[in-house]
Order: sequence, then structure tokens, then C-alpha cells
Amino acid sequence: MIGVVMIVPLIGSMVYEVVSRYVFRAPTAWAYETSYMLMAAVFVFGIAYTLKVRQHVSVDIIDEFIGRKGRAVIDLLGYCLLLPCVAWISWKLCGNAVHAFQTGEVTGESSWNPVVWPHRSAIAAGFVIFTLQIVAEVIRALSYLLAAPSPAEAME
Repeated sequence: MIGVVMIVPLIGSMVYEVVSRYVFRAPTAWAYETSYMLMAAVFVFGIAYTLKVRQHVSVDIIDEFIGRKGRAVIDLLGYCLLLPCVAWISWKLCGNAVHAFQTGEVTGESSWNPVVWPHRSAIAAGFVIFTLQIVAEVIRALSYLLAAPSPAEAME
């Protein structure tokens, strides 16, 4: 949801930049940095949501052969391998965001030169949410594997 909300100012800043540049011949100093910061945040917040609604790329033909229990085992193994990596990245990104806030770090890419802690905080928050979603997926797979089979599954 946060990523969806960020699309509105992203579109607004891009429209403003295009009109300013091509109609008034006065490009902005802030549009480039605003656009990459907002797009990165939209992307990162979308990662966890995409995992939640199970829309990441998968090979469906394999699912037909292994069944739901096999899919749950593969999901559990994959998420257990992914979790420490994403948790470590989240930890480091949070540290980078705090460091940027404490030092007042700026981008150094344009004359606008904004501080980067809001951008880094959004990226860190997106990865923390992704980490939490992976934990939820591990719990989902475990609960499916540990649950008693339904009568329909028992007959298979």
C-alpha cells in the first residue's frame, strides 16, 4: 500500500519535469533524484506484497508433479535459505539509514543535493517488511506441513 501511494508523487514529479523542461525550457534540479528515490521505494515496498500474494515468478509445471506438500517443502527450504540473507541485508540497510541521518549525508548528484536518510529509511523499511513476510511464509509452510491432512488429501 505504501508503494502505491508513492506512485502518485512519482507521476506528479515526472509530469512537472516534462512540462517544465519541454514547454517552459526550464528543467528542474530535483526531478531526477526525486524520481529514482521514489521509484526505488515503490519497488522495494512491492517486493513483500508480491511475495504475500504469491506473484513472484515460479515454475508451475513443477508444481503439477510434486503436489501441495512437495511445494510446501520446497517453499520452506527456499525461505529458510533466503531469510538469513534478507535479514542481514535489512540489518545493514537500517544501519546505513541511521548513519545517513546522523551525518546529514547528501546525494552529491545534483545542485539540489538532498539528504539521503529518508530514501535510505524507506529502502530499509521495505526490506524489513520483506523479512517479516518471509517469516510469515515460513510459518505458512510449516503450518501446512504440520497440519493433519484433510479427508480429501488422505484419500489421495
